[in-house]
Amino acid sequence: MSSRINLPLRPSATRDWLRSLLKAANTVTELTLDHDQLQARFGSGDSYPVAVAGESRLSPRLTLLKIRPTDSRFHSRLVVLANFGPGFRNVDPDEFRRLRMWLRLGQSNRPLVSNTDTGSAQ
Repeated sequence: MSSRINLPLRPSATRDWLRSLLKAANTVTELTLDHDQLQARFGSGDSYPVAVAGESRLSPRLTLLKIRPTDSRFHSRLVVLANFGPGFRNVDPDEFRRLRMWLRLGQSNRPLVSNTDTGSAQ
């Protein structure tokens, strides 16, 4: 199994104005993980290494990632990853699962973000 994760984000909006908003130059259009470095590609075509903030939340169907460029503390973005089934998803289910696993286990088994389960001790 390859360690590379390629997760293009596909807008599933039905309204033209919302779909065009999701294609803006500053919108995250793809997340790529290669050699333990997460990269975000934007609608402008630019790609930057990003860090995932601890405020991010993971669940099997919905993940809210707060990301920011690794060379800055500013300009954080919220990326919504949804997989509610064939009619309502913006990510490939297998790549989405692999990304969530990497986020939970992190580098050297150090968690990068919190799980949404409130019953577990953190």
